[in-house]
Amino acid sequence: MLSWRFIFIVDIPVGLLAIILGFLCIPLLKPTSPSAKLDIPGILLLFITLASLIFGLNTITGPNASHGIIALVLAVIFCFLFLVRQKRSAEPLMDLSLFKNRAYSFQNADILILQLGLAGVNSSCPFIWRL
Repeated sequence: MLSWRFIFIVDIPVGLLAIILGFLCIPLLKPTSPSAKLDIPGILLLFITLASLIFGLNTITGPNASHGIIALVLAVIFCFLFLVRQKRSAEPLMDLSLFKNRAYSFQNADILILQLGLAGVNSSCPFIWRL
């Protein structure tokens, strides 16, 4: 008798079919600007920001809460440095001028609130429905 894990074998042919159809149907696009370069300092600042944020949120309630607070402060500092870098970079990772459009800004705020609500529901349901 097969284990329940074998139900996921059906994903293999579906995934292979999707890859093949993707190569056949999706046209290859040439880069619009051949001089585009990666913003390595921006990538590093974003990485440090996100790593500090995740570490801080995971450790702020533990026995080493001071480490979590320090990590969150570092996340705020590096987020500020990342935003400054993006404003001054010739090839930014994130085009901050998009946020001048009110509709774009409100839509992003709306999605943020929606995702926070979904995350809150998903993380609290196991505690509410404990059996």
